[in-house]
Amino acid sequence: MRRREDFVGLGATFNNQELQQAQENIEKTQQFRRLPTTKNLTLIAHRGMGPSSLLGPKFKASEAIPENTLAAFKQAIILGADGIELDIFKSQDGHLMVIHDDELWRNVYGLNRDGSSLPKGETKESYKLGNKTLAELKQLAVGPSSEKIPTLEEVFNLAKEANKLRKERGVPPLILNVELKDATASRECLDLITKYMENNPDSGVDFNSICFCSFNHACLKELKKEATERGIADIQIAPGIKTATLFGKDNVNPDFTVKKGASYDQKGLAELKALVEGNNFTAYDAVLWDIEQELIDLAKVGNKQLHASTSDFRQYDVDTAFAHDLYNMSQEVPVYFKCDEAGRARELLLKIALKKD
Repeated sequence: MRRREDFVGLGATFNNQELQQAQENIEKTQQFRRLPTTKNLTLIAHRGMGPSSLLGPKFKASEAIPENTLAAFKQAIILGADGIELDIFKSQDGHLMVIHDDELWRNVYGLNRDGSSLPKGETKESYKLGNKTLAELKQLAVGPSSEKIPTLEEVFNLAKEANKLRKERGVPPLILNVELKDATASRECLDLITKYMENNPDSGVDFNSICFCSFNHACLKELKKEATERGIADIQIAPGIKTATLFGKDNVNPDFTVKKGASYDQKGLAELKALVEGNNFTAYDAVLWDIEQELIDLAKVGNKQLHASTSDFRQYDVDTAFAHDLYNMSQEVPVYFKCDEAGRARELLLKIALKKD
């Protein structure tokens, strides 16, 4: 076993107990991978351990690891996730910060989520991430254990440390699913990754292990164009798909659920196909509950991946229907599941797979 000091990075420290847990869960991941029926199913940790913004009835904010923090990503890695999903915005001075919302009050515990109780001297406009410098952002305490908002480079350093252990155990590098929340950050992302690869050639962090996604499709097209001009032809991109695109906005309720009996909007589906195939994107990225056979068929015929997210769903031991849906999808196309609790999700999927085999 490696020593504790071998796993100290700029944003990561794995102690001996955590290393032991990680090794045990890597073994479980390998068992999962050995089954012929699960080879197309990859588990991506959604914001780390899952959204801490909309917790289910089993969870309390005081007990949660805040989303998009190094603590949440590290715990997901320890649980054996194949990768982590994260969101980025640019700070006022151009640093790429990992956070789900530009509105800081939505990510700092102790503040009302509607923004009605901001720090003294702040307004909703001034308290946006894009109006703060890196130094100012690092002063903020996120969650009950006072985590900090990480930079994208700090997450790369965490992945680098995790990849040492993964390589040792014969497991591929950690997948990084980067969601561009800031449409202006694509060029800086490419710059940072390129520089990081040059300075850390053995880190496992490179364009083969990174997939970009965003609901801003124009941003993704620009990213693809810029990458191609730089000679990065095989960049992985998965455009996010809104429920209204698949079903039509008139069939979507205010809470984003689909009206009973609604079917896919064929015009929206055709535009989606043109977007993915016309730009040689990698995958279709949709909320799990919105995925129906027509979308699976699009991915299958086009030789694309299917990325499915839980959208704040955490009650794995209450309703396991999602696991059956995912398992069945993965028998037709490669599926990347953005899950809230990677270890628990793997356990449920493994039980189903063992019954099927």
